[in-house]
Amino acid sequence: INNGSASFSNYKLDEYFTGFAIQQVLYSDQNEDQKAFVADMEAKTQTLFDQLNLEGKVSHTWLNDGETNRYCGVFVNAFIGDFPLVSSDYGNFIQSNITIADQGINSANFMGFYEIKAGEAVSVLPLDAVLSIIEQDVENKNINNYENTVDHITLAYMVERGEEPSFYPVWCFSGTPSEDEGMMPFLCINAQTGEVALMSGF
Repeated sequence: INNGSASFSNYKLDEYFTGFAIQQVLYSDQNEDQKAFVADMEAKTQTLFDQLNLEGKVSHTWLNDGETNRYCGVFVNAFIGDFPLVSSDYGNFIQSNITIADQGINSANFMGFYEIKAGEAVSVLPLDAVLSIIEQDVENKNINNYENTVDHITLAYMVERGEEPSFYPVWCFSGTPSEDEGMMPFLCINAQTGEVALMSGF
């Protein structure tokens, strides 16, 4: 997948994956059987990515359950090495979405997979220095105060689209604004310059 994305659809399963009686069930409302089904669909999705030799890790999953039909929408974050990819266009982690059930995969939208032609080693600011920059920017009201908790900090790659996509390292501060959205980046700081690369409204 050289242009970063690809898609697959199995129309023969469309009828199973639709229906007025099917409702989304949040994780906190799922019973043990439903949680086991979700875990199984996540494992099968991760196996699919491993078999395709695509770098990705399951982020979160929607369960849709009805009287006779149930399926999952599994969201998978794209990675390069140990680092997740963040889209400068959408202000979120770049994610694939796999719609899957015991019957098979109904659709798969793969995102964030690139053939890296060339790269160079760069130095990045240490986290302590970035935290000091953030503290100063908050005092100067250049960075938002967030009601949601930042519970994950990691280095990531910011991806800027173009004729040739470009990548640069950022320190990414993320959290989970709601149960059904999974983890999202609240703030990304350019790890080379200390400038704000992304700031969400959460």
